[in-house]
Amino acid sequence: MPSAIPLRCTVRGCGRELVIEGSQARCAAKHSFDRSRRGIFNLLQPQDKASANPGDSREVVEARRRTVDAGWVEPLRDALVPRVVDQDVLDVGCGEGFVLGSLVAAGCRGVGVDLSTPAIELAHRRWPKVQWLVVNADRGLPVVTESVDVVLSVTARRQPEEFRRVLRPGGRVFLVVAGDEDLCELREGVLGRSTAKDRASAIVQAFEPYFALQERFSVRGQRIAEPDVQVDLWAGTYRGARATQHMTADRLLPRPITFDWEVWVWA
Repeated sequence: MPSAIPLRCTVRGCGRELVIEGSQARCAAKHSFDRSRRGIFNLLQPQDKASANPGDSREVVEARRRTVDAGWVEPLRDALVPRVVDQDVLDVGCGEGFVLGSLVAAGCRGVGVDLSTPAIELAHRRWPKVQWLVVNADRGLPVVTESVDVVLSVTARRQPEEFRRVLRPGGRVFLVVAGDEDLCELREGVLGRSTAKDRASAIVQAFEPYFALQERFSVRGQRIAEPDVQVDLWAGTYRGARATQHMTADRLLPRPITFDWEVWVWA
């Protein structure tokens, strides 16, 4: 399926427009990529891989999908949809695809990129009409210069120089980071503490050379989380994914868990 947003070849030193025709994506320099049996394009180059299976594992992305299905990310979706309606959106680090899939369902056009093949496969299965790509975003974004209205990064990668390149004049970056209170009950229960991190100074230092801050707002509240949801919430965090000792549902009771996202809008 052709993308409404023009794509860019990821072969180093190329950058020509990448055109999808049937099961193949090809640029004018004759670099080509084949659609996999599971329906996705993997644009990774050999030097883009730090391991044989880069990005989040299937277990991690499936845990995140289950938390999505439990309604955990709906408040963030509801905050973003009216702000980006009918826009061309590039979701950098899209994961299992819920946020971009929801935006496209609301009328946006989108491309989602992630380093994890299991995440992109999961996104494609649920939203097959969206263009999903396996890409190392740290090496560059696979869309043509000035081709999107919105760059979205939800607790994911931040490349402000590349974000500026791909945005049309007047375009915006929606940068979503975990707030200080996000999952604080789980962090206190597992780690024995809930420590706030100073993310603001690093964000400002990275983005101010390229953008001006247009808006900053929070999406915060609590939901009752069943034991299995608590386990998945923890497994879906980077700390939880690396933990050697995992939470088990049989030790837990349903309880309120805090969600807390900080959204920075740069233009």
